[in-house]
Amino acid sequence: MTIKRLLLRRLSTVLLAGLAAFCVSKAYSVAHDQYRTIQDLPRNEKLPLFDPHRPAFTCVIEAKKVPPVDAQADAWFREAQALDDHNLWEEDRDYRKIVQLTRQAADRRHWKAMLNLATLYLEKRDPPNGEMEALALVEQAMRLGIPAAYDRMGTYYMNSVGVSGDATKAFAFWQRAAEMGNPQAMAYLGDKMAATWDNPSEGFWANIPVATKMLECSLAQGYGPAAYSLYYLQAWPRAADGEIVGSRTFETKALALKTLNTGVKYGCSKCARDLSVEFRKPDDLA
Repeated sequence: MTIKRLLLRRLSTVLLAGLAAFCVSKAYSVAHDQYRTIQDLPRNEKLPLFDPHRPAFTCVIEAKKVPPVDAQADAWFREAQALDDHNLWEEDRDYRKIVQLTRQAADRRHWKAMLNLATLYLEKRDPPNGEMEALALVEQAMRLGIPAAYDRMGTYYMNSVGVSGDATKAFAFWQRAAEMGNPQAMAYLGDKMAATWDNPSEGFWANIPVATKMLECSLAQGYGPAAYSLYYLQAWPRAADGEIVGSRTFETKALALKTLNTGVKYGCSKCARDLSVEFRKPDDLA
């Protein structure tokens, strides 16, 4: 009996050890799979670091990169936009209907609706949906290759929306968005690189040639705010490296005023203000 008990005890020990090893292995496998799943999320895409001194920039048009939208989805999206009329008091807007229509359009992969729905979630227009649901929508749009979704992810990283704040990742996503054709990202980075010296701690760098190309490409796509930064770069004659090489001329001022006018056309309020200042000095107009 003693020998039998000893054998049973040893067998139990072996079985328990095997079970423990299996559980540890299984737990590791599950944890590893979860880690892989998290790493595969678009928010964790490995991107090149932002390079403020890049030697060149190629203008890409966002409209040529996005997928076509469903006609019915677009109708719902436009109806939602009409209801979200900023001429109305906020309490007079039917946000339940706005969310419903926007979600219907988003469900059909209308990329603008997807990003708008994310904003509605962040504004707490459809509780309990919030930051994480907004983040998921942006990631869905990223999987569709939407440049604006990469721009939005950069903003989320900068403002700690659903992710841990990380300026390095934010600029990397903005850079990718600009390279993909997003005019908002181009205007933002162009403004950041339009300085005459580097000051990373303050968030600006000197790369006027590339800044000019980004701002021009952004404005060409109808993004008015790009005109405001571009106007200052065009107002003086510059060398190839962006350095000012003389006083304002008839040609440079004419180009700058044309840029301001284009910005006003696309809704740039700062452009309208500066253009009105220029028109108060008629003798100095180009």
